[in-house]
Amino acid sequence: MKQKKDLRISRPHRFLQEAGKLLSQMREIRRDLHKNPELGTQEDRTSRIVADYLKQLGLDVRTGIGGHGVVAMLSTMEAEKCVALRADMDALPMQEKNVLPYASVRPGVAHCCGHDGHTAILLGTASLLCRFSDLLRGSVKLVFQPSEDKAPGGALSMIAEGALKNPDVDGIFSLHLNPNLPEGTVGIKSGFCTISSAEFILRMIGKGCHVASPHEGVDP
Repeated sequence: MKQKKDLRISRPHRFLQEAGKLLSQMREIRRDLHKNPELGTQEDRTSRIVADYLKQLGLDVRTGIGGHGVVAMLSTMEAEKCVALRADMDALPMQEKNVLPYASVRPGVAHCCGHDGHTAILLGTASLLCRFSDLLRGSVKLVFQPSEDKAPGGALSMIAEGALKNPDVDGIFSLHLNPNLPEGTVGIKSGFCTISSAEFILRMIGKGCHVASPHEGVDP
């Protein structure tokens, strides 16, 4: 009984040790993505970096899903359930004003919403899961979503093209960086915790008139 308890205690330490070994590589990937941001529907380079890394891990990788979406599968012998982990890859149409070695080199495009970090985090998670795949009791689907910040969003197109099928996903998890939280902490709340953007068309129909006769017109 004591041996089983010690094993449970040691696992978190093993996870943290292995994660620490990945830190330098993930930081390098994140800074490369930050330096070379791509807008929604244009994530060609980013998706290739993601796919190449996942293939090097020996995972089954599908690309071009819903545009530049990437999906990888980590399957186990006991794969009764499937959990998906999702990260977004696109940057924003904004000008970065930071003076950093890895600041955006593309005028008017920058990773101001942390999606470069999200992508690196999920790549690191994929590597960590592969190292501890013998402990998994199900399969894990890794979903890298394009065009998250461009309405209606890349999620719908990925779902329409079967990103959550074969196998069907039982649950899906994602995260978002938050600079307001202390470093090394995770914030959780029930219900909605972030906002989304949407586009709509407003048509205004009126009736023109002479400026001297405004009462004859219809001003919407």
